[in-house]
Order: sequence, then C-alpha cells, then structure tokens
Amino acid sequence: AETVTAACERLIPADETPGAIDAGVPHFIDHMLTGWYEPDERDRFLAGLQTLDTRSRAANGRVFVQCTDAQQDALLTAFDREVQALEGDRRDMHWFGMLKYLTVWGYCTSEAGMKPGLHLYPQPMKYDGSAPYKGRS
Repeated sequence: AETVTAACERLIPADETPGAIDAGVPHFIDHMLTGWYEPDERDRFLAGLQTLDTRSRAANGRVFVQCTDAQQDALLTAFDREVQALEGDRRDMHWFGMLKYLTVWGYCTSEAGMKPGLHLYPQPMKYDGSAPYKGRS
C-alpha cells in the first residue's frame, strides 16, 4: 500500500490542486485489484511493485518509498519508457501501464479530481436502472 501510495502521488502530485492521495486513488486501486481484476492481473501488478523495489534497491540502495522525489521520478520514468516501447495491448498488460491507468481513472472519477482538479461539475441527473424500456416508436 505504501508503494502504491508513493507512486500514485508521483504520477499526480498535489500542488494547487489535489493530488492522487487527496483523491483517494490508493484506496481505489486496492478496491479494483481485490474486487474487479482477475487473480493473474492482480499478481502481475503486485509482482511489478516488487520489481520496482528491486530496481530501487539496485539504483539507490533503498526501497522505493524511502527514495527522494527525484529518485522516484527516475525509476517511474524508466518503467514508463518500457511501457511506451511495447506494442498496443501489451502496454495495458505491463504492471506500470496498469498503475498509470488506475491512477488516472481513480483520480478523474473522484470528487477531488473532478471538481477542484479538473474543474468538471457533472450535471445533476438521475439514473434509474430499473426504469421500463420504452423502445422506439
């Protein structure tokens, strides 16, 4: 959880607008991994976090969460280059591609991300999933 939290905040840091932590992105990612993703996808993501710490130890002598912002950015940039070098759907299968996707998704669908972050204010409306189908006349 600490590694995901640190990585999310580096991807969408707080400044004059809320960051990923303010938007509850780490909790969102945990929820998605435990409740929605298939076990093999979750395992790939978790193995990627271990790889992040392994590379962090090799490059900086400490795990990712103990690194400076600049060291964390350098590690995440290296993983981003790996993802960008992949073709098509393979990008979505890389653990870092998953992390980026979930971070942006969690942020953009949160109140903190939508209102103060993106200045989006959804139209007030009601969705009734059990309303009768009227079809076309």
